[in-house]
Amino acid sequence: PTKDLQADSQMAWLRGNPPKSAAVESPLKIACPGGIRREKGQVGYLQELVNQAWETLFEPQKIQLVVQRPRTGQWFGSWVKKSKLEIRLPSATVNHDPNDSVSQPTHAAITSRDDDQQFHSSPTTTRENDRLDKVGSAPIIYLPHPRPRDEYTRFIREADIGLLFYDSRVYYSRRAGILNELLAAGKPVIVPSGCWLAEQIAEPNFRYATRIIEQYSFEQIGLSDVGWSMHNAPASGGKISFDHDRNRFQFEFEIPTCQQIGLSFDWVWPVKQGVYCQVDVEWLDDQGEVTERQSKVVGHRKEGNFIRGPKNSTANGVSVLFSNHSMATRIRGTLKNAFSDSTICVDQFAFDFIRQPDQNLESEKRSTNLPSGAVGLIVANQECVLAALTEIVENYSHYSATAEQFAQGWIDDHDPESVIHRLLRDEMDFSEVA
Repeated sequence: PTKDLQADSQMAWLRGNPPKSAAVESPLKIACPGGIRREKGQVGYLQELVNQAWETLFEPQKIQLVVQRPRTGQWFGSWVKKSKLEIRLPSATVNHDPNDSVSQPTHAAITSRDDDQQFHSSPTTTRENDRLDKVGSAPIIYLPHPRPRDEYTRFIREADIGLLFYDSRVYYSRRAGILNELLAAGKPVIVPSGCWLAEQIAEPNFRYATRIIEQYSFEQIGLSDVGWSMHNAPASGGKISFDHDRNRFQFEFEIPTCQQIGLSFDWVWPVKQGVYCQVDVEWLDDQGEVTERQSKVVGHRKEGNFIRGPKNSTANGVSVLFSNHSMATRIRGTLKNAFSDSTICVDQFAFDFIRQPDQNLESEKRSTNLPSGAVGLIVANQECVLAALTEIVENYSHYSATAEQFAQGWIDDHDPESVIHRLLRDEMDFSEVA
């Protein structure tokens, strides 16, 4: 139904429900809309994600995974019956309701009866056109694909988070219609780095990180305050250049007690599409043992979106946040070209230490981190998907509110009538200049 939906002159069909309040109802519905295709990767990463998130997100009934898949035998005949997506549960027994004695045996697959015009998410069987909020607490729900327009629209409206971990190589310059629908509906999303999907939410993430650094930074250190590997030392004037593998920039330094660290730098060159910087950090304890690893991938900011960054940054500043979940005392990191071996150059390299004034970080109980993004999160690789999903679930009110705010501007920019108007206006302006 996606093509028919996008043919509308207005996108208001997606705006059918208000954002959830601070008292968020569980479980949140994690939606993977659309057909199963190789470049979308559902078959590859969803099983691993379920295994990793089972104890922390699925068993406590914080989330439900809602996946579309073809009806048995439709379009592709017997091929679909053999390769149909089945996600197996890692728990020995799964009680979906505390008052319900029905459970599933070890590694039981949640089966589907799409061919009978019903979908089944054991132990609850619900008609295909029932609302998602009526299916109970089953951890995984299968919906048939395609769906009638009104049912698909309702599916998008009733979703809470969009999970679109597509192959970034395929979507480098390829548009994803489902992301368009989720953003227009005001839904937080998780998308892969280095592609069209990431570019759509990169700027609100830059702006949010900059605001948090400006508001909560209590100390900043520059390049002269950190140690680096002499294999690739900074150039005179503080500029840093690095490639993908041979000449990465490596750094390490001690950190004070803080909730988060903000990394800021000016992107010098090349300022062109398809070039991204990957920042890998390791958090270290007092014994030098790695307690956590995080990765972020960022590109340059598009012309017209530059805003002054924190303290020493210029108008071309890039900012990104890392969360200190483990209360580490040192950090070790690497800058590299994320996808190719060409050289990237950055300047005004700085770290900000972030702490909310009312947080007592010396207590044994870990204080809550600020969210590290807005509207959605861009993940560097598959290993980062669980952390991104966990963060959005734990900070759902924030991500839902920022996504809802972002939605109106997104609709204004991508409404077909508005796009045609801008194209015609730009053509007339060009004709007048010529």
